[in-house]
Order: sequence, then C-alpha cells, then structure tokens
Amino acid sequence: MHRILQRQLKRSLGLLDEDAFRDLLEAASTLASRADIAPAVATLLESFGEFVKRVDATYQQADRDLELRTRSLELSSTELNDANTQLQQEMEGRTLALQSLHQTLTELIKTQHTGNNLSEGKLSNTSGDDLGAVAQMIGTLVRNGEATRRALHNQKFALDQHGIVSITDGDGNISYANQKFIDISGYTQEELVGQNHRLIKSGTHPAGFYREMWETILAGKVWHGELANRKKSGELYWVASTIVPWLDDQGRPYQYISIRTDITSQKLIELALDKARRREIDIGHQIQRSLLFGDIPQGIVGADIATYTEPSQGIDGDFYAVHRFGADCFEILVGDVMGKGVPAALIGAAIKTNYNQILAELLSDQKGRRELPSPAEIVNLLHQNLTHRLIELSSFATLALYRFDLSAGELTLVNAGHTPCLLLRGSSGAVETILGNNIPIGIVAQEHYVQSTLPIRPGDKLLAYSDGITDACNLEGEAFGIDRLEFLVKSASQANMPPATLLQSMRHQLHAFVGSKRLADDQTALFVELCSPQEEGVSCACRFPHSLSLPWQFEAISELRTAINKVAVGMPEVDLAAMTLAAVEVVTNAIRHAPHTLADATINCRLKCSATDMSLELIYPSVMVFEPTGIPEPDFSGKVEGGFGIFIIHQSVDHVQYTAPLPGICAVRLVKQFSVPRDNAIATS
Repeated sequence: MHRILQRQLKRSLGLLDEDAFRDLLEAASTLASRADIAPAVATLLESFGEFVKRVDATYQQADRDLELRTRSLELSSTELNDANTQLQQEMEGRTLALQSLHQTLTELIKTQHTGNNLSEGKLSNTSGDDLGAVAQMIGTLVRNGEATRRALHNQKFALDQHGIVSITDGDGNISYANQKFIDISGYTQEELVGQNHRLIKSGTHPAGFYREMWETILAGKVWHGELANRKKSGELYWVASTIVPWLDDQGRPYQYISIRTDITSQKLIELALDKARRREIDIGHQIQRSLLFGDIPQGIVGADIATYTEPSQGIDGDFYAVHRFGADCFEILVGDVMGKGVPAALIGAAIKTNYNQILAELLSDQKGRRELPSPAEIVNLLHQNLTHRLIELSSFATLALYRFDLSAGELTLVNAGHTPCLLLRGSSGAVETILGNNIPIGIVAQEHYVQSTLPIRPGDKLLAYSDGITDACNLEGEAFGIDRLEFLVKSASQANMPPATLLQSMRHQLHAFVGSKRLADDQTALFVELCSPQEEGVSCACRFPHSLSLPWQFEAISELRTAINKVAVGMPEVDLAAMTLAAVEVVTNAIRHAPHTLADATINCRLKCSATDMSLELIYPSVMVFEPTGIPEPDFSGKVEGGFGIFIIHQSVDHVQYTAPLPGICAVRLVKQFSVPRDNAIATS
C-alpha cells in the first residue's frame, strides 16, 4: 500500500497498518451481508476495498510519473551541462584560431610590405580575437595579393618580351616555354613541352661542360654560362644563359627556370675575330718556324739533332739556331725572351738576326784563319749590341751557346742565365747537369760572359731546354722538374731511341702530367746525339745507316717507298714488294688509328739491309700501345670492318715485333728474310 494512502487511513480511520485495514475490510464485508443493511450501504461496504485499491494504484502511478519526470529533468540538465562545456571549448578553439589567423595574416602583410615602410601601428591596433579585424586583414591581404599578382604578371610580361624562358622539372623535361623560345628554336609549344632540353642540344660542347652545369644546379646553385643550341632547322644559335633551381623544404631542386638571351650575332663576330686572330697567329707561327727557327743544316756527320718548340700563345719568345761550320763542327744557340706572344717573338727574332750578323762578320774577318770565333766572343758581342736596347724595352733574354767540335772531342759553351743542359755520358750512362755562371743579357751592361769546355765522345747525348718544360705544373701545382727529364734521357738511351723519338715522348709525358691545365709558358728543346759508326761498343741510336722522319700524313707513304727502294738495292723483287706492302700497312694503320696529342707528330723510320735480310723499324707517338692478341683471318662477308692490315703485315714478312720503348711511343719492327741471298740476286739481275 502506498505510504501516503496508509498515512491518510491512519489519520482518518485509525488504522495502524495493512493488517488492520484487511480486518476492517472483512468486517465491512460481513456487515454488508446482513439483511437489515440497506442495499446502497451494502454496496458501499462491498466496494470499499476495491476503491482503496484504485486509490493506491493511482498513488503508485503518480510516483512512477514523478520518478520519470525527475529522471528526465536530471538527464536534460546533464546534456545541457555537456553542451555548455562543449560550446565553451569550441569558443576557446575559435579564439585561438582567430589569434593564430591574426598572427599569420600579420606576418603575411608584413612580408608583402617588406621594404615599403609599413607602419607597425596599423597591425598592433587590432585584437587577435577580433573577427572583424581579422576580416579586415583578410581583405588587406587579398588586395595586396592581387597587387602582387599584377606586379608578377607585369614582370613576367617584361621578361618574356626580352628573354628566352623555359621551366623544366627535375629531370630537365620542359614544362613551360615562352614565345621567344618557340620563335628562336623553330619548335611549336606542343613539340617543346614534355620534351627534354636535349632536343636542342647542339653537340658543340664537350660532355664535361654539361656535367659541370648539372653539378652546379643539382647543388642548388645558380649556373651562368654561354652555350650553343640547335634549331629545328639544324642551324646553331648562341645564348647567354642563367639557370635558377627551385628548392623544396629539404633544399633539393625540384624545378629549374632557364632565362636566356640571344647572343648569336655577338658570338659570330667573336668567332670571326677569334678565327682571324688564330689565322694570324698560325701564319706568324709558320713564319717563325720556317724563317726564324729553320731546319737542321745538312752535312753534319757524327751527330743526330732533333728540335721542337711549342708556344703557349701561338707565337713564342723561345728561339734557337743551328749553325754548321764543317762536317764535324757545329754550334747551337738556344734562348728564351722574357714574356710571351708577338713582342717576345720579335725580340727573339732580333737576337737571332743579330747572332747571324755577328757570325757572318766574324767569319768574314777570319777568312784564311784556322781558328773559329769563340762562343764567348760571339755572346759578348750579342750582349754589347743588344743589352742597352733590351734595358730600354724593360726586357731581357736568357741564352746558351753550345759549340760541338767532334774531331777535337770538345763541347764549348756559354750559358747566359739559361736553364742548365743535361749531358748523358754514353760510356757510363751518368747524367751531368751543366750550369752557367753568367746572368741573362739585357740586365747589366758591364757583364762579361765566359766559356767553359768539356770533353765529349760518341754515344754522349745533350738535351737543351727552356724553363717552360721544367716549370710546367699539374693541377696540384707540382712542377714537372728536372728529375723527370733526367729519367727520360736515360730511358731513351737504354731503349736506343733516336732524338726525335725522345722529344715526342717528352712532350707526351708533359701533356699527360699537366692534364687539362693550359701550358703557362713557351717550351723549346733540342736533343743532340753524338755517334760514330766506326766505334764499337757504344750505344747510339743513329748507328742505323739509314733513317728518316716521315710527316703524319698519307703522303709519307711515297717517301717511305722511295727510302725502302734506295736501301734495298739488289733485294729480290718479290721480297722487296712484300716488305714495302707490310711497311705501308703499318704507316697507314698508325696514321688512321694511333691516338696522340702532338699537333706535329712524325713517324721515325730506321732501315738496315744485309746480304740475307732487311729490317725496318717504324717508331711513332701513340697514347695507347698496339699489340694484337692474334692474327684474325680476313672476313670477306663485309660484316666485319678492318682486320686486313694486320693479316697482310704478318703474311708479308717473317717477323713482326710490337714494343713500347718509351711512354707515349710505339714501335713496330719488321724483318724480311731474302728468298735468294742479296749478292746472288744482284748477280742474277
């Protein structure tokens, strides 16, 4: 029974509990059954219990309804609190977002106005959580952005009107090409976009040029340079180019913009001027070689002389002269003028001209006398004639004069500040460094030049050279030095190589040592080898009775044939034809295939002919040693190129030997045994 109903029954009827109520209901039911009770009263008494139950149920239902309403209110209050908390959090986040947006906009506006004196007060007067202020700043930023966009558009328009512009991805593939690029290249927009810049590669520049360019921009650096490109028509055009890499957050290039200017007209003028300048230098060099240097005099017996000069600027201040007094007496003048180019060459020419005049006058005055003017006398007269003029020109010259008297076995020399010469003794193999005691001419007018005399004999070798050889430096700054020259002279002597071959090997080693670095000074060298066919036991390259130097041209073949025919008198014709064929193949292969770095390379040829055989040795410069691993059979199908020459050489002679006697030098020795002894062949013919 509901507690409220129970309290009401207790107050109204005095019922203390439900048991008392049940007793009351039973008493009412008994009373209602009496006959003397009125029907209405009986009905009341009978239905009182049911009435109380319904009242109790009503109270119970009211409690349940109240409980439901209470729980509903409690739930609504919790949800409201949660919603309020969430709203507060959202408001706090909104405030932080506005403050962050305000700060970002402030920085962006500052960036836009960098250098435009933007007032700090205009940015600091607004609050970070002021939505209106933020909206105002966004408007400012949009307006500034539009102004920046217009400025960039104007800059791009101006750039496109002036320059050739392209943008590429990280691999060099074109993603944008402006109209200037389209006009100059001859390609359409569709033909350019998506293609690599190799499309316009001219093939003019070496691989190292492009490698250096890519290394620069891949490192995130700007590259500047001039390069030649090729139009769709095949015509070349030149541009001055700037390539700017665009970097990502890690500093790595992901895109490149290339801005170029057409400089074809200027470049063509430069090339024409350079060509004209080179032509003048080449003509001057040829004049200097043919008129100022000249050839080795004929008729010197007992000595083999080789020379070379290599100017650093086309025309050099180095000079030399070889004068023959007799079959067994000659002298060599070698010098080096301070400076380079045409001025130095003119001074060198003046010194050599003065030397020739002095020599002619002295020899004319001493006609009928047996004694020649001494080297010291000649140099002192040169000094007397030229020093005051050289001082006026602020120039000077080093020189050395070597007098070879083979019959007396003497070398008399004067060294006026020139580099020391190297004298290799054929008997011992020792190398002596011969120094001088005087200063260059053109420095001190009171200088007196003295001479010294050394004994010489067959087998001795002398190398005179300019300091441009020993002072030449490699990329690390190391000088070539005199020690390398000494080693080279010894090696040439041991290999029994002629003077011309030694000089070619020296030039090869010098170029290999210097590498890509340009020679800084003129280079000149003269190599003299003394020989006597009558003296046994002395190693001497010119002991070969027949030798000649062939130019690096196919015209040399005719000269080679003539030399072989001259030596092979009385040689069986079939053997002569076979030897000639083999020799021609060797020379042809050398000219066609032997890689070398010398502009004036020569092929040295040495011949010997006995009663039973003929030997021929061909010596030529080459950076690679050629020695076939086998003799290929000739292929007549046309599928394989070459191979016939080696087969012909080995089929034509009885012995073939390939050697590398010195660095940068190859030698091929051919031996042909006579089918009939030479004396018998002469008798038969």
